[in-house]
Amino acid sequence: MHSANADDPLPPYSACADNCNGGHPGHGQGFVQPPPQPRTKEEAARLDLYEEQMAFLRVEAAFIRYRTYALRILEAKKTHWQSVKPQHKALLPDYSSHHGGMEKCIIANADFMDHTVAQSSHAMFAAYWPDGHVVNQVDQPTALDMDKVLSTFRQFVRDWSDEGKAERDVTYGPLLEQLGKSFPNVNARGNMKVLVPGSGLSRLAFEIYMMGFQSQGSEFSHHMLIQGSFILNHVAKARSFTIYPFVHHITNNRERGDPLRPIHIPDVAPCEALENAPPNNGGFSMCAGDFLEVYSKPSEVNAWNAVVTCFFIDTAHNIFEYISTLSRLLVVGGVWLNVGPLLWHFADQMNEVSIELAWSDVKKIIVDYGFDILEERNIKCTYTTNTLGLMAQTYTAIFMHAVKTNRPLPPI
Repeated sequence: MHSANADDPLPPYSACADNCNGGHPGHGQGFVQPPPQPRTKEEAARLDLYEEQMAFLRVEAAFIRYRTYALRILEAKKTHWQSVKPQHKALLPDYSSHHGGMEKCIIANADFMDHTVAQSSHAMFAAYWPDGHVVNQVDQPTALDMDKVLSTFRQFVRDWSDEGKAERDVTYGPLLEQLGKSFPNVNARGNMKVLVPGSGLSRLAFEIYMMGFQSQGSEFSHHMLIQGSFILNHVAKARSFTIYPFVHHITNNRERGDPLRPIHIPDVAPCEALENAPPNNGGFSMCAGDFLEVYSKPSEVNAWNAVVTCFFIDTAHNIFEYISTLSRLLVVGGVWLNVGPLLWHFADQMNEVSIELAWSDVKKIIVDYGFDILEERNIKCTYTTNTLGLMAQTYTAIFMHAVKTNRPLPPI
Protein backbone atom coordinates (compact mmCIF):
# COMPACT_ATOMS: atom_id res chain seq x y z
CA MET A 1 0.00 0.00 0.00
CA HIS A 2 1.17 3.47 -0.81
CA SER A 3 1.90 5.61 2.23
CA ALA A 4 0.36 9.06 2.47
CA ASN A 5 -0.32 11.81 4.95
CA ALA A 6 -3.97 12.12 5.89
CA ASP A 7 -3.96 15.79 4.94
CA ASP A 8 -3.13 14.97 1.33
CA PRO A 9 -5.82 14.35 -1.30
CA LEU A 10 -7.03 10.79 -1.96
CA PRO A 11 -6.65 8.58 -5.04
CA PRO A 12 -9.15 7.92 -7.91
CA TYR A 13 -11.35 4.85 -7.86
CA SER A 14 -14.67 3.39 -8.95
CA ALA A 15 -17.00 0.87 -7.41
CA CYS A 16 -20.49 0.82 -8.88
CA ALA A 17 -23.21 -0.76 -6.78
CA ASP A 18 -26.66 -1.75 -7.95
CA ASN A 19 -28.05 1.60 -6.80
CA CYS A 20 -25.09 3.70 -7.98
CA ASN A 21 -25.95 7.31 -8.75
CA GLY A 22 -22.54 8.16 -10.14
CA GLY A 23 -21.44 10.08 -7.06
CA HIS A 24 -18.03 8.53 -6.58
CA PRO A 25 -14.62 8.67 -8.28
CA GLY A 26 -14.08 6.61 -11.39
CA HIS A 27 -17.79 6.31 -12.23
CA GLY A 28 -18.35 5.85 -15.93
CA GLN A 29 -14.69 5.41 -16.82
CA GLY A 30 -15.13 2.00 -18.43
CA PHE A 31 -13.62 -1.28 -17.29
CA VAL A 32 -9.88 -1.80 -17.40
CA GLN A 33 -8.57 -5.17 -18.47
CA PRO A 34 -6.22 -6.87 -16.02
CA PRO A 35 -2.66 -5.89 -16.88
CA PRO A 36 -0.16 -8.39 -18.30
CA GLN A 37 2.58 -9.84 -16.18
CA PRO A 38 5.42 -7.33 -15.76
CA ARG A 39 8.60 -7.75 -17.78
CA THR A 40 10.52 -4.63 -16.81
CA LYS A 41 11.01 -2.62 -13.63
CA GLU A 42 8.65 0.03 -14.95
CA GLU A 43 6.01 -2.55 -15.79
CA ALA A 44 6.36 -4.06 -12.31
CA ALA A 45 5.80 -0.61 -10.79
CA ARG A 46 2.70 -0.12 -12.92
CA LEU A 47 1.39 -3.51 -11.85
CA ASP A 48 1.98 -2.63 -8.19
CA LEU A 49 0.08 0.61 -8.72
CA TYR A 50 -2.76 -1.24 -10.43
CA GLU A 51 -3.01 -3.79 -7.61
CA GLU A 52 -2.95 -1.06 -4.94
CA GLN A 53 -5.75 0.81 -6.66
CA MET A 54 -7.76 -2.37 -7.12
CA ALA A 55 -7.48 -3.13 -3.40
CA PHE A 56 -8.73 0.35 -2.56
CA LEU A 57 -11.60 0.11 -5.03
CA ARG A 58 -12.63 -3.30 -3.78
CA VAL A 59 -12.98 -1.95 -0.25
CA GLU A 60 -14.89 1.08 -1.46
CA ALA A 61 -17.19 -1.25 -3.38
CA ALA A 62 -17.75 -3.24 -0.19
CA PHE A 63 -18.98 -0.14 1.63
CA ILE A 64 -21.23 0.82 -1.28
CA ARG A 65 -22.65 -2.69 -1.57
CA TYR A 66 -23.48 -2.89 2.13
CA ARG A 67 -27.09 -1.90 1.44
CA THR A 68 -27.73 -4.74 -1.02
CA TYR A 69 -25.71 -7.24 1.03
CA ALA A 70 -27.47 -6.51 4.31
CA LEU A 71 -30.98 -6.37 2.86
CA ARG A 72 -30.46 -9.75 1.17
CA ILE A 73 -29.51 -11.25 4.53
CA LEU A 74 -32.63 -9.70 6.04
CA GLU A 75 -34.80 -11.14 3.27
CA ALA A 76 -33.49 -14.59 4.14
CA LYS A 77 -34.46 -14.01 7.78
CA LYS A 78 -37.96 -12.99 6.70
CA THR A 79 -38.23 -16.17 4.64
CA HIS A 80 -37.16 -18.24 7.62
CA TRP A 81 -39.87 -16.62 9.74
CA GLN A 82 -42.50 -17.35 7.10
CA SER A 83 -41.62 -21.03 7.36
CA VAL A 84 -42.73 -21.08 11.01
CA LYS A 85 -46.10 -22.77 11.57
CA PRO A 86 -49.04 -20.33 11.90
CA GLN A 87 -49.90 -21.55 15.39
CA HIS A 88 -46.34 -20.82 16.47
CA LYS A 89 -46.22 -17.39 14.85
CA ALA A 90 -49.46 -16.59 16.64
CA LEU A 91 -47.54 -16.74 19.93
CA LEU A 92 -45.52 -13.71 18.79
CA PRO A 93 -48.08 -11.86 16.66
CA ASP A 94 -46.03 -8.66 16.36
CA TYR A 95 -42.71 -10.28 15.48
CA SER A 96 -42.86 -9.30 11.80
CA SER A 97 -42.60 -5.67 12.84
CA HIS A 98 -39.12 -6.49 14.17
CA HIS A 99 -37.99 -7.19 10.61
CA GLY A 100 -39.37 -3.82 9.60
CA GLY A 101 -37.31 -2.20 12.33
CA MET A 102 -34.21 -4.04 11.17
CA GLU A 103 -34.77 -2.82 7.62
CA LYS A 104 -34.97 0.79 8.78
CA CYS A 105 -31.70 0.37 10.68
CA ILE A 106 -29.96 -1.19 7.69
CA ILE A 107 -31.11 1.61 5.39
CA ALA A 108 -29.86 4.20 7.87
CA ASN A 109 -26.50 2.40 8.08
CA ALA A 110 -26.28 2.25 4.29
CA ASP A 111 -27.04 5.95 3.94
CA PHE A 112 -24.27 6.66 6.43
CA MET A 113 -21.77 4.47 4.57
CA ASP A 114 -22.64 6.05 1.23
CA HIS A 115 -22.06 9.46 2.79
CA THR A 116 -18.70 8.52 4.30
CA VAL A 117 -17.46 7.09 1.01
CA ALA A 118 -18.58 10.14 -0.95
CA GLN A 119 -16.91 12.48 1.55
CA SER A 120 -13.75 10.57 2.39
CA SER A 121 -12.76 8.39 -0.55
CA HIS A 122 -12.28 11.19 -3.08
CA ALA A 123 -9.73 12.91 -0.90
CA MET A 124 -7.95 9.69 0.03
CA PHE A 125 -7.66 8.41 -3.51
CA ALA A 126 -6.09 11.65 -4.71
CA ALA A 127 -3.64 11.55 -1.79
CA TYR A 128 -2.47 8.05 -2.64
CA TRP A 129 -2.32 8.59 -6.39
CA PRO A 130 -1.94 12.32 -7.11
CA ASP A 131 -1.39 11.62 -10.82
CA GLY A 132 -5.06 10.70 -10.97
CA HIS A 133 -4.82 7.31 -12.65
CA VAL A 134 -8.47 6.39 -12.29
CA VAL A 135 -9.29 2.73 -12.88
CA ASN A 136 -12.56 0.90 -12.59
CA GLN A 137 -13.51 -1.80 -10.17
CA VAL A 138 -12.45 -5.20 -11.45
CA ASP A 139 -12.49 -7.46 -8.42
CA GLN A 140 -15.75 -7.96 -6.57
CA PRO A 141 -15.69 -7.50 -2.79
CA THR A 142 -14.96 -10.75 -1.01
CA ALA A 143 -16.92 -12.23 1.87
CA LEU A 144 -14.10 -11.06 4.15
CA ASP A 145 -14.41 -7.53 2.76
CA MET A 146 -18.11 -7.49 3.60
CA ASP A 147 -17.51 -8.94 7.06
CA LYS A 148 -15.02 -6.13 7.71
CA VAL A 149 -17.69 -3.60 6.73
CA LEU A 150 -19.90 -5.01 9.49
CA SER A 151 -17.01 -4.94 11.97
CA THR A 152 -16.34 -1.30 11.05
CA PHE A 153 -19.65 -0.36 12.65
CA ARG A 154 -18.45 -1.95 15.89
CA GLN A 155 -15.14 -0.11 15.60
CA PHE A 156 -17.09 3.16 15.51
CA VAL A 157 -18.71 2.16 18.79
CA ARG A 158 -15.36 1.34 20.38
CA ASP A 159 -13.50 4.45 19.25
CA TRP A 160 -16.06 7.22 18.79
CA SER A 161 -19.14 6.66 20.96
CA ASP A 162 -20.20 7.17 24.55
CA GLU A 163 -20.95 3.44 24.78
CA GLY A 164 -17.36 2.60 23.85
CA LYS A 165 -15.86 4.74 26.62
CA ALA A 166 -15.70 1.86 29.12
CA GLU A 167 -13.68 -0.24 26.68
CA ARG A 168 -11.41 2.69 25.84
CA ASP A 169 -10.83 3.46 29.50
CA VAL A 170 -9.61 -0.09 30.15
CA THR A 171 -7.23 -0.31 27.18
CA TYR A 172 -6.34 3.23 26.12
CA GLY A 173 -6.45 4.56 29.67
CA PRO A 174 -3.29 2.83 31.01
CA LEU A 175 -1.37 3.74 27.84
CA LEU A 176 -2.29 7.42 28.03
CA GLU A 177 -1.63 7.55 31.77
CA GLN A 178 1.86 6.07 31.44
CA LEU A 179 2.65 8.21 28.40
CA GLY A 180 1.83 11.29 30.45
CA LYS A 181 4.05 10.07 33.32
CA SER A 182 6.91 9.33 30.92
CA PHE A 183 6.79 12.89 29.54
CA PRO A 184 5.62 15.03 32.47
CA ASN A 185 6.72 18.37 31.00
CA VAL A 186 3.57 19.36 29.14
CA ASN A 187 5.25 22.36 27.51
CA ALA A 188 7.90 20.10 25.93
CA ARG A 189 5.49 17.53 24.50
CA GLY A 190 5.11 19.43 21.25
CA ASN A 191 8.65 18.29 20.38
CA MET A 192 8.01 14.65 21.30
CA LYS A 193 7.08 12.36 18.40
CA VAL A 194 4.70 9.50 19.23
CA LEU A 195 3.82 6.75 16.76
CA VAL A 196 0.62 4.66 16.98
CA PRO A 197 0.89 1.66 14.61
CA GLY A 198 -2.36 -0.11 13.74
CA SER A 199 -4.32 2.97 14.78
CA GLY A 200 -7.65 1.81 13.31
CA LEU A 201 -10.18 4.66 13.44
CA SER A 202 -7.53 6.84 15.11
CA ARG A 203 -9.05 7.63 18.50
CA LEU A 204 -5.91 6.65 20.44
CA ALA A 205 -3.66 8.70 18.15
CA PHE A 206 -6.08 11.63 18.48
CA GLU A 207 -6.07 11.44 22.28
CA ILE A 208 -2.26 11.45 22.27
CA TYR A 209 -2.29 14.57 20.14
CA MET A 210 -4.74 16.22 22.53
CA MET A 211 -2.19 15.61 25.32
CA GLY A 212 0.18 17.91 23.45
CA PHE A 213 2.39 15.43 21.55
CA GLN A 214 3.29 15.16 17.90
CA SER A 215 1.15 12.15 17.08
CA GLN A 216 1.10 9.97 13.98
CA GLY A 217 -1.28 7.09 13.44
CA SER A 218 -0.37 4.34 11.02
CA GLU A 219 -2.87 1.97 9.44
CA PHE A 220 -2.87 -0.66 6.68
CA SER A 221 -6.59 -1.43 6.36
CA HIS A 222 -8.46 0.57 3.73
CA HIS A 223 -11.65 -0.07 5.72
CA MET A 224 -10.17 1.75 8.69
CA LEU A 225 -8.44 4.45 6.63
CA ILE A 226 -11.55 5.51 4.71
CA GLN A 227 -13.76 5.69 7.77
CA GLY A 228 -11.05 7.14 10.01
CA SER A 229 -10.43 9.89 7.48
CA PHE A 230 -14.14 10.68 7.50
CA ILE A 231 -14.28 11.07 11.28
CA LEU A 232 -11.08 13.10 11.47
CA ASN A 233 -11.67 15.42 8.51
CA HIS A 234 -15.35 15.60 7.64
CA VAL A 235 -17.36 15.73 10.88
CA ALA A 236 -17.89 19.18 12.34
CA LYS A 237 -20.13 18.43 15.32
CA ALA A 238 -20.27 15.75 18.00
CA ARG A 239 -23.09 13.17 17.81
CA SER A 240 -24.13 14.37 14.37
CA PHE A 241 -24.58 10.84 12.96
CA THR A 242 -26.65 7.89 14.13
CA ILE A 243 -25.76 4.30 13.26
CA TYR A 244 -27.17 0.91 14.24
CA PRO A 245 -24.06 -1.23 14.66
CA PHE A 246 -25.76 -4.17 16.38
CA VAL A 247 -28.53 -4.77 13.84
CA HIS A 248 -26.55 -7.75 12.54
CA HIS A 249 -26.07 -9.20 16.04
CA ILE A 250 -28.99 -11.60 15.79
CA THR A 251 -27.83 -14.03 18.49
CA ASN A 252 -27.32 -13.69 22.25
CA ASN A 253 -29.80 -10.85 22.71
CA ARG A 254 -31.68 -10.36 25.96
CA GLU A 255 -34.41 -8.12 24.53
CA ARG A 256 -35.77 -8.20 21.00
CA GLY A 257 -35.13 -4.51 20.49
CA ASP A 258 -31.51 -4.51 21.73
CA PRO A 259 -29.97 -4.93 18.25
CA LEU A 260 -31.97 -1.93 17.01
CA ARG A 261 -30.62 0.58 19.51
CA PRO A 262 -29.05 3.69 18.01
CA ILE A 263 -25.48 4.79 18.63
CA HIS A 264 -24.63 8.45 18.14
CA ILE A 265 -21.17 9.24 16.79
CA PRO A 266 -18.74 10.75 17.30
CA ASP A 267 -18.83 11.50 21.01
CA VAL A 268 -16.13 14.08 20.26
CA ALA A 269 -15.70 15.67 16.84
CA PRO A 270 -11.97 16.07 16.15
CA CYS A 271 -12.52 19.17 14.02
CA GLU A 272 -14.40 20.75 16.93
CA ALA A 273 -11.92 19.57 19.56
CA LEU A 274 -8.92 20.87 17.67
CA GLU A 275 -10.21 24.40 18.12
CA ASN A 276 -9.64 23.94 21.85
CA ALA A 277 -6.29 22.14 21.59
CA PRO A 278 -3.35 23.57 23.55
CA PRO A 279 -1.49 26.17 21.47
CA ASN A 280 1.83 24.33 21.82
CA ASN A 281 0.50 21.00 20.54
CA GLY A 282 2.62 19.11 18.06
CA GLY A 283 1.28 17.95 14.71
CA PHE A 284 -1.23 15.22 14.04
CA SER A 285 -0.95 13.02 10.94
CA MET A 286 -1.98 9.67 9.51
CA CYS A 287 0.19 7.39 7.41
CA ALA A 288 -1.30 4.68 5.19
CA GLY A 289 0.77 1.61 4.52
CA ASP A 290 2.33 -1.58 5.80
CA PHE A 291 4.12 -0.95 9.10
CA LEU A 292 7.33 -2.71 8.07
CA GLU A 293 7.49 -1.07 4.64
CA VAL A 294 6.92 2.43 5.98
CA TYR A 295 8.95 2.40 9.18
CA SER A 296 11.94 0.30 8.12
CA LYS A 297 13.23 3.18 6.00
CA PRO A 298 16.52 4.80 7.05
CA SER A 299 14.73 8.10 7.66
CA GLU A 300 12.74 6.48 10.48
CA VAL A 301 15.76 5.26 12.48
CA ASN A 302 15.99 7.05 15.85
CA ALA A 303 13.15 9.33 14.72
CA TRP A 304 10.57 8.67 17.44
CA ASN A 305 10.37 9.36 21.17
CA ALA A 306 7.59 6.89 21.91
CA VAL A 307 5.58 4.12 20.29
CA VAL A 308 2.15 3.13 21.59
CA THR A 309 0.74 -0.20 20.40
CA CYS A 310 -2.76 -1.38 21.26
CA PHE A 311 -3.98 -4.75 19.94
CA PHE A 312 -1.26 -4.50 17.29
CA ILE A 313 1.79 -6.71 17.78
CA ASP A 314 -0.12 -9.94 17.11
CA THR A 315 -0.89 -8.72 13.58
CA ALA A 316 2.71 -9.61 12.69
CA HIS A 317 3.56 -12.40 10.30
CA ASN A 318 6.99 -12.47 11.94
CA ILE A 319 7.19 -10.81 15.35
CA PHE A 320 10.99 -10.60 15.15
CA GLU A 321 10.63 -8.06 12.34
CA TYR A 322 8.11 -5.97 14.25
CA ILE A 323 10.27 -5.79 17.37
CA SER A 324 13.46 -5.06 15.49
CA THR A 325 11.74 -2.23 13.60
CA LEU A 326 10.23 -0.81 16.77
CA SER A 327 13.64 -0.82 18.43
CA ARG A 328 15.37 0.96 15.59
CA LEU A 329 12.84 3.72 15.14
CA LEU A 330 13.01 4.74 18.82
CA VAL A 331 15.70 7.01 20.22
CA VAL A 332 17.72 5.78 23.20
CA GLY A 333 15.51 6.43 26.19
CA GLY A 334 12.45 6.18 23.99
CA VAL A 335 9.32 4.59 25.43
CA TRP A 336 7.35 1.63 24.10
CA LEU A 337 3.90 1.12 25.64
CA ASN A 338 1.81 -1.89 24.71
CA VAL A 339 -1.61 -3.36 25.49
CA GLY A 340 -2.94 -6.45 23.77
CA PRO A 341 -3.23 -10.22 23.56
CA LEU A 342 -1.36 -12.62 21.27
CA LEU A 343 -4.11 -13.74 18.93
CA TRP A 344 -1.67 -14.04 15.98
CA HIS A 345 -4.00 -13.02 13.18
CA PHE A 346 -2.49 -15.27 10.50
CA ALA A 347 -2.24 -18.41 12.62
CA ASP A 348 -5.10 -20.20 10.84
CA GLN A 349 -4.18 -19.15 7.30
CA MET A 350 -2.19 -21.95 5.68
CA ASN A 351 -0.92 -19.73 2.84
CA GLU A 352 0.41 -17.02 5.14
CA VAL A 353 3.62 -16.95 7.16
CA SER A 354 2.79 -16.93 10.85
CA ILE A 355 5.22 -17.20 13.79
CA GLU A 356 3.15 -17.83 16.92
CA LEU A 357 5.24 -17.28 20.04
CA ALA A 358 4.28 -17.26 23.70
CA TRP A 359 4.59 -14.04 25.66
CA SER A 360 7.64 -15.38 27.48
CA ASP A 361 9.42 -15.73 24.12
CA VAL A 362 8.21 -12.36 22.86
CA LYS A 363 9.45 -10.74 26.05
CA LYS A 364 12.92 -12.27 25.60
CA ILE A 365 13.12 -10.88 22.06
CA ILE A 366 12.07 -7.44 23.31
CA VAL A 367 14.90 -7.46 25.85
CA ASP A 368 17.37 -8.80 23.28
CA TYR A 369 16.51 -5.86 21.04
CA GLY A 370 17.65 -3.37 23.63
CA PHE A 371 14.60 -2.75 25.81
CA ASP A 372 14.33 -2.73 29.57
CA ILE A 373 10.82 -3.74 30.62
CA LEU A 374 9.92 -1.50 33.55
CA GLU A 375 6.38 -2.73 34.10
CA GLU A 376 4.28 -5.67 32.99
CA ARG A 377 0.80 -6.62 34.13
CA ASN A 378 -2.39 -8.29 32.93
CA ILE A 379 -5.47 -6.31 31.91
CA LYS A 380 -8.85 -7.97 31.52
CA CYS A 381 -10.58 -6.33 28.57
CA THR A 382 -13.01 -6.75 25.71
CA TYR A 383 -12.79 -5.63 22.09
CA THR A 384 -15.78 -4.15 20.20
CA THR A 385 -18.12 -6.01 22.50
CA ASN A 386 -21.91 -5.71 22.52
CA THR A 387 -22.48 -4.47 26.06
CA LEU A 388 -26.12 -5.63 26.12
CA GLY A 389 -25.38 -9.05 24.64
CA LEU A 390 -25.46 -12.37 26.45
CA MET A 391 -21.93 -13.25 25.36
CA ALA A 392 -18.66 -11.33 25.49
CA GLN A 393 -15.13 -12.45 24.73
CA THR A 394 -12.70 -11.33 27.41
CA TYR A 395 -8.97 -11.03 26.77
CA THR A 396 -6.17 -11.17 29.28
CA ALA A 397 -4.12 -8.49 27.59
CA ILE A 398 -0.52 -7.65 28.43
CA PHE A 399 0.26 -4.11 29.51
CA MET A 400 3.96 -3.38 29.04
CA HIS A 401 6.05 -0.29 29.70
CA ALA A 402 9.52 -0.60 28.18
CA VAL A 403 12.37 1.82 27.55
CA LYS A 404 15.02 1.52 24.85
CA THR A 405 18.60 1.31 26.15
CA ASN A 406 21.90 1.88 24.38
CA ARG A 407 22.77 -1.83 24.41
CA PRO A 408 24.04 -3.17 21.04
CA LEU A 409 21.21 -4.58 18.89
CA PRO A 410 21.17 -7.94 17.13
CA PRO A 411 21.38 -7.96 13.31
CA ILE A 412 18.23 -6.91 11.42
